[in-house]
Amino acid sequence: MSGTPILDTIETAISDLIAGMLAADGYNYDWNIVNEPDETIGAFPRCVINPTDNFADKETCQDTTAGLGSGDYTNEVIYTLLAKGELPAFDSNPLFAIRSTLRMALDDLKMLFGKNRNLGGACDNILYIGSQIEPLGNNDGQRPAQLRTFWKVIYSQDRTTPTQYAGS
Repeated sequence: MSGTPILDTIETAISDLIAGMLAADGYNYDWNIVNEPDETIGAFPRCVINPTDNFADKETCQDTTAGLGSGDYTNEVIYTLLAKGELPAFDSNPLFAIRSTLRMALDDLKMLFGKNRNLGGACDNILYIGSQIEPLGNNDGQRPAQLRTFWKVIYSQDRTTPTQYAGS
């Protein structure tokens, strides 16, 4: 049995969708930088999928012994998307201004996954769990905070060919 792990397929779908967001398509921003931790490369906003935190790749199975006998596992995994924005110019109250920028970035992510609820056929659903704006305390007037968002991905995985999505 060989193939791409299903979580890799899901993460690639998330990355490709985020990188394709454009203001011309109704989003607040053009997003094109995903999973590039070096902030000197590329523009803002940008997103890192599953930055080092406790939620990376924590997969749980939702099957029960009393459930329907099917040929798949129904799983969920929590993804953390860390969005970073930048103020275009000096602001006398940068923490207030960046919150507005990050809220617009959150609106973009909600719209993206609202339109792409199954990530192009990679999963059953992606669901918004919540978010928090985190001040960075770095004395950087252009990037004083970041946005950490949490998303639950529910997917069905074939029991005998685990790399294969088994749509429910």
